[in-house]
Amino acid sequence: AIEKNEKIWNLLAEWKRQYKIGILSDCPKDKKAEILKWVDLTGFDPVIFSCDHGKLKGELLEMALEKLGCRPEECILLDDSREKTEAARRIGMEAITYHEKLDMRLVI
Repeated sequence: AIEKNEKIWNLLAEWKRQYKIGILSDCPKDKKAEILKWVDLTGFDPVIFSCDHGKLKGELLEMALEKLGCRPEECILLDDSREKTEAARRIGMEAITYHEKLDMRLVI
């Protein structure tokens, strides 16, 4: 089962009042349904689920940038996967590999 990280979702709710924030989720369709039950995605744009597009991870990052209307150097990817944050850095984005002990208020 997927667990909602309240700490991160509270920060995102605060940040989306000041910044464009999109959601890019690399999950299968069954996990997407579970996520949509407990997460309010109102105000996040774009919201991209990999299971809806069948694209490679790098292509999803490019899709997110296009939908945000931003260049890579204008964006920050926050993810708990080092593989995904390294992919973001390769295309010119800033990226933060999140872990529980990281205080995001100090990082951003």
